[in-house]
Amino acid sequence: MVASAADGIRRHASPPPPVEGDAYARADLAQLPGSLESAIRAFDVDRLLREALDTRFSDYYVTSRAWELKAWRETVTDWERERYGRTV
Repeated sequence: MVASAADGIRRHASPPPPVEGDAYARADLAQLPGSLESAIRAFDVDRLLREALDTRFSDYYVTSRAWELKAWRETVTDWERERYGRTV
């Protein structure tokens, strides 16, 4: 938020009007990433945030979160063992 605020101040940007009510019900607002995979992609293309956090850290962060996502996908959960263990 600080990096975005500083960028807005540098560009003399005006903040948007406040959101009132249920932001999730508003089709005119951009949606936040709904998964770790989409959050990684959004972070990876956000030049402003990546530079504010240092590109070396940002590269590491993207790589480590991608690894976490891969590990999660390869994990068999207790629910899966219980559900499918009896049918296979």
